[in-house]
Amino acid sequence: MPDLTPIQKAHAARRAAQGKSAEELISKALRDLIGTTAGVRIICRVDEMPVSSRAAYIKALRGVSPTTGIKAHCMECMGWIRLEVKRCSSPECALYPYRPFQD
Repeated sequence: MPDLTPIQKAHAARRAAQGKSAEELISKALRDLIGTTAGVRIICRVDEMPVSSRAAYIKALRGVSPTTGIKAHCMECMGWIRLEVKRCSSPECALYPYRPFQD
């Protein structure tokens, strides 16, 4: 598994033990969303983002928690770069006080 962090390797190993790859889990989630009116737009948007961010974005779309939605929004706003979310300098954003990755 090239270019994976130790945490990503652990997650991949867990998924492999369950018999499902990350791509299979993402594909299943997308199939569940296709029936919605925004399904096509969602699929196009997911195709444009880094693979490493897709699972979290889909989790946010499914309404798992407000925190996942905030994280997905901030990541997308900052070009999918986690460090940029931490460095965000847009206090006019309504989500600024709640942005993820703060110390």
